[in-house]
Amino acid sequence: MGDFTFDLSGLRFPALERIARELADPSGPRWVAAGVFGGATDEDGTSVSEYAAYNEFGTSEIPKRPFLRPTLADNTEKYASILKGALHGLASSGSAEPVGMALTAVGREMETDVIEKIKSSVPPPNAPATQARKAARPGGGYSGTLFDTGTMLGSVSYQLLTAGEEPFA
Repeated sequence: MGDFTFDLSGLRFPALERIARELADPSGPRWVAAGVFGGATDEDGTSVSEYAAYNEFGTSEIPKRPFLRPTLADNTEKYASILKGALHGLASSGSAEPVGMALTAVGREMETDVIEKIKSSVPPPNAPATQARKAARPGGGYSGTLFDTGTMLGSVSYQLLTAGEEPFA
């Protein structure tokens, strides 16, 4: 068997060229993040991202109930597949900004998955005092974990980020 070389210099790949042009723009999106970002506050003025972190990592008083890291880790292959399919379809169709649109498709899926994880009542169960407080609400309240007023659930979103941009700063 001999060595084979192919000269591809004369071939053009418009779909790949479109993606390369978009990636060459330093102000264009490079990655996507999902979670509870800064800025949102509850009715008392407490930072939602702060208590999301308390639940994700735990404190001396709050047990850890990770909902972000497991969700994103468990779905990495799905997100890669969505990105690959969207990039292929969008670039081939001639759509403007295929990278941004593909990252948006992934971000929407990430957001949905994080919301579903929060709704699943991540263990361990609430403390008896928390269960009693929730049960005393009109209508009985929601007994599951990670959901009290709905503020954190409503604060889950995704962001498209450019090179060097930090999502949680």
